[in-house]
Amino acid sequence: MKKGLILAIGLCLVVVCVALLWQNSWASELSRRLGVDLFQGTLVEEEDTHGGFHGDGERRVVLSFAGGDLSPRLEKAAGWQPFPLPEELSTALYGRTWEGGREGPCIGFPMPPVTRGFFWFQDRHSQAADSADPSQLYERWSYNFTVAVYDEDTQRLYYIEVDT
Repeated sequence: MKKGLILAIGLCLVVVCVALLWQNSWASELSRRLGVDLFQGTLVEEEDTHGGFHGDGERRVVLSFAGGDLSPRLEKAAGWQPFPLPEELSTALYGRTWEGGREGPCIGFPMPPVTRGFFWFQDRHSQAADSADPSQLYERWSYNFTVAVYDEDTQRLYYIEVDT
C-alpha cells in the first residue's frame, strides 16, 4: 500500500514537471531566437504545418502582452526595427496588388493589419547573402524565412516561420 502511494505521488510529480517544462518551451525557444525575454507573454495560438518529406510548412505563434508593453525592450534588442515594414515583408505578410497582377502573401493564414510596432526578420535560405535583409526574398524559387511582428496597439507578438 505504501509502495503504491509513493509510486503514485512520484508519477504525479513527474507529470507536473513535464507539463510545466512543456508549457514554457515556446517562451524559452522564442526568447533565445528573437533576443528578448518573452516569458511574460501569454500563448494565444500556436500552429505548425511543417512535416512531410522535405519539412515544408509554416509555423505561427501568437503571444499576448496585455498590460505589459514589450516596445521598450524591443527598442534595445538587437535585430528589431520599428515600423514601417519593408515592401518585401509587407508583400510576404499581406500581399500586394498592382495594375495587372497580384503577388503574395507567402503565408497561408490571415495576418492582422499592424501599423505601429516593431519587426524582426531572418532569411534562412541557403542563398541569402545577408540574413537580416529581406530585399532578395522574391529573387528565389523558395522561401525559408522567419519574421516576428509586434503590434503596439494590441500588444501582441506574431512569430512566423515559412519553409517551402
